[in-house]
Formats: sequence, structure tokens, C-alpha cells
Amino acid sequence: MNIAEHFIIGTVSLLGILILFLFNDMVSLISLWKPAAEIFNILDKALFILFILFPAVTYWSAFKNSYSKLGLLWRV
Repeated sequence: MNIAEHFIIGTVSLLGILILFLFNDMVSLISLWKPAAEIFNILDKALFILFILFPAVTYWSAFKNSYSKLGLLWRV
């Protein structure tokens, strides 16, 4: 893959992370409402895991046919 394709995938990954941050902010605001606090606190913790996994999943789906698993792990 050339550098332009890596920039495109990186941009898509960044956009996805920013959308997840926006969704996390909305969940945090809704969790201030007492009746829904427990459910949205669990969702908030799940979103934290998604923040970590999202770039890896994005690169995996884009480059899984181009690199070996070890080569892809090195790049992510």
C-alpha cells in the first residue's frame, strides 16, 4: 500500500474516533439523569473499549489482504 492509502485509512479512523467521542459526550450527559444513570454508565465503559479497538479494527479491515498478521500487528 502506498502512503496515500494509509492517509485515507488514517483519516477514516480519526473521523470514526471523533464520532465515538461525540457519542460518548452525549452518553455522559444523559447519564446525569438519575433513572438512566446505571445503563448509560455501562454504555460509557463499553465506549472506552471501543476507543481502543476502533483504530485496530479499521486498519485490520482495510489491510488484512495486503499484510501478514504479524506485519499488520507491527503497523497497528
